[in-house]
Amino acid sequence: YFVQNIKFLACYFFLVISQKHELIMAMSQDDVVSEFQKLRAEFSVRLQETQQQLQETRQQLQQQAQETQHQLQETQQRVEFLSAFLPAVDSMLLYNGDQSSTNARSSDFKKQLINLYSECTQSGSLKLVKCSITRCFLPKKCVIASHIFKRTWAKHSWQSVLLGFNDIDDPRNGLLLFKPFEYAFDRSQICFTFNSESQLFIMKILDSSIKDKVLVDNLFSLGFDTNDAESISVLRQCLGFRTFGDFDGSALLFSGLTRPFKRALCFHAHRSRKFAVESGWLSNSDFEFEDFWSESDYKVKISRWLRMLDQSPPAGLSS
Repeated sequence: YFVQNIKFLACYFFLVISQKHELIMAMSQDDVVSEFQKLRAEFSVRLQETQQQLQETRQQLQQQAQETQHQLQETQQRVEFLSAFLPAVDSMLLYNGDQSSTNARSSDFKKQLINLYSECTQSGSLKLVKCSITRCFLPKKCVIASHIFKRTWAKHSWQSVLLGFNDIDDPRNGLLLFKPFEYAFDRSQICFTFNSESQLFIMKILDSSIKDKVLVDNLFSLGFDTNDAESISVLRQCLGFRTFGDFDGSALLFSGLTRPFKRALCFHAHRSRKFAVESGWLSNSDFEFEDFWSESDYKVKISRWLRMLDQSPPAGLSS
C-alpha cells in the first residue's frame, strides 16, 4: 500500500508539472515557488496519511499476534487441565454407588471440625457436639463429619488442580451435621448456597419428599439404636418433632471465624441441583442461585469442569 501511494505521488507530480508547464513558464519565480509549496503541502498530507495507515496496520498485526499467543496459552492450559482430571472422570463414570467411603471417615477429621467450627459440652455420660444447622448440642455419635467435596472424587491428583487443596480431610472441606441432615446432604437432597448480603450459608431442600419427615424419627430409620434412652431423651428435648422443612432456609452456624471453602460448597450445590433436575425433584428453571466461588481462577477451572461432567454420576452418592 505504501509503495502504491509513492507511485501515485510520483505520477501526480509528473502530471501536474506536465499540465502546468506552459503556466509555469509564464509565472514569476515567486509564483513558481508558491505553486511548488502547495504541491509539497499536498504530498506531505498524503505522506502523513500513508504513515498513519502503516502504523495502524502494524498495530493490528501486533494485536493479532498477541491474541494468537493468548489462544495458544489457553489451549496449553486446557490440555494440562484435561490430562490432570480425565482419569478421574473415567472412574466417576464407572462409579457404582459403593458406600464404603462413608465409613472411612477419619476420626481426626471430626476432631478438627469440632475444634474449628463447633463446641462441646457434657450431659450425664454423653458428650455433646453442636450441630451447625440445628444449632443444638446433640450426642456426639449423632453429629457426623461430612465431606463437602467427596472422598470418592478425590482419588486422583486433579483434586488439587481443581479445588486448590491436597487433603480431602482438610477441615475446610467439611461440615458437622446431625445424621439425618448429613445423609440428605450426601445424597443431594439438600445443599447450601451463599447469601452475599448476610454473608451466611443457607440450607435449601431440593427433594420436597423429605420436608415433612421428623428428624429424630428419620434418625431411627437410618439405624440409630432405639434402646439408647439417654441419647433419645437429649434428642427429643432439643429437637422434639421438628422436621427437615423447619430448617429450610436456615443458616449454618460456626463458633469460630473460619468458614468452609466456598468453592467446595458451590461445587456441591451445582452438582446437587443437576441431580435434583435429573431425579425430577426440580425443573430446569427452579432454584437458580448466584455462583460463590472463592477466587476467579477457581471459578474458571470449576466452571469448565462442571460443563465437562454433564454425563458424570450425581453428587448424591457417598461422601
